[in-house]
Amino acid sequence: MTRQGHEAKLFLIGGSQHEEWLAGLTHRSIGRPTDRRWHRHIKYATLFPASVLSFSPDVLICADGAALRLAWLIRRPFLSATPIGSWFHQLVSKSHDRSLRLADFHLCINGANHAHLIDNADFSQRKSYLVYNPVETEHREPLIARPDEQAHFMYVGRLIYDGPKSVREFICALGDVPGNWVASIIGDGEDRERLLALAKELSINDRIIWAGWQDHPWESVAPVSALVLTSESEGFPTVLTEAMSRGVTCVSSDCQGVLDIMQEGVNGWVYPVGNTGALSDILAEIVSGERQLPDAATVRASVSRFASGCVVRSITNACEAEVVRRGGTPMRAIGANPR
Repeated sequence: MTRQGHEAKLFLIGGSQHEEWLAGLTHRSIGRPTDRRWHRHIKYATLFPASVLSFSPDVLICADGAALRLAWLIRRPFLSATPIGSWFHQLVSKSHDRSLRLADFHLCINGANHAHLIDNADFSQRKSYLVYNPVETEHREPLIARPDEQAHFMYVGRLIYDGPKSVREFICALGDVPGNWVASIIGDGEDRERLLALAKELSINDRIIWAGWQDHPWESVAPVSALVLTSESEGFPTVLTEAMSRGVTCVSSDCQGVLDIMQEGVNGWVYPVGNTGALSDILAEIVSGERQLPDAATVRASVSRFASGCVVRSITNACEAEVVRRGGTPMRAIGANPR
């Protein structure tokens, strides 16, 4: 947004455990993760209003319910003409509706969230915009190579046995894949040892590279056949768009947030959530050569609509429209809380 001449500032309610990503960004942390609850609430009640008012934003974008409630409370007495938007980064449901009603408009990261809002009579007076999440597709990095002989599958993310990420599903699927293959698992988490034990139980651990957490996982990736995502639920899995922007084919469960990204046979394939057998079949066909990988350049082109420039323009246009709709002039400053 700053590249388009707007001022933008991040207000991090509760701070951030890892602040490296904030380098070069205009921001203000309101509290820290280590603060006691009462101390955090005092900061929210004093520092947040003062920080926002001193910035004097034309629009406020909130990434969760807590931020929406705080923004709504200070807007009433101090910023009555300032529109408040939501930009939740998970799948929304009825449990989020109470908070979402505090927003004047909504930025949606996926089609499921957009449908939930436009089909809900409670939000009929609030405009919803489908903007997705940005990915740096403009980089000039070469396409990641494909292996010549031995198939190579990879997973990038938190190591959670079951639940949202369900990495167990990936390990179990690999256990039923015959032929010449290896796998790389990039990431860390509380279930690493449990997953390692599962791989040993299935007698495939010697074919898996446990690479651990990496700040820049794409910089040292060996030639890869496909990235695999086994999630039960996703808002907008940027790991898919990051992989595809480098020409990497993806195989993913068909959970809601994935369906905006995956194009069957164009940039990869989907299988039913939880169906380990279906995942095994796809991976086995890649190993045997029965299933040909899509052209790498075509895979990269498939995510061009999620390029950061396109998404930021969509967000900016939405914010401009909301400011004008409330009688304001074209905006200067944007405040956001990226929880």
